[in-house]
Amino acid sequence: MPLSLEEFEQLPEEKPSRAKVSTEQLLEFLSEQAYSTKEVAAFLGVQPGTAYSRLKRLLNAGKVRVRYRGATAFWMASQSEE
Repeated sequence: MPLSLEEFEQLPEEKPSRAKVSTEQLLEFLSEQAYSTKEVAAFLGVQPGTAYSRLKRLLNAGKVRVRYRGATAFWMASQSEE
C-alpha cells in the first residue's frame, strides 16, 4: 500500500531496532561463562544462524572471543568488557 508524501515525511529516518536483547545485555550474559551458539540463540530467542551472525559482528568488533570444542563454538565476552 503506497504512502502519501505527507505520511512519508512523518516516518523516522532511522530503522528501529528489532533486537529484543541489547548488546549490553548479551555481553553481560557472556561475561558470566562461555556459551555455545545454540545457548546464545536460546537466550536471544532467535535461530542459531541469526545468533551466529550477531556474535560474528561482535567478534569482529573485539567485544567477544570464541573457542572451539570439536565443531562447537563457545563464546564469551572479551576481558576488556568486564
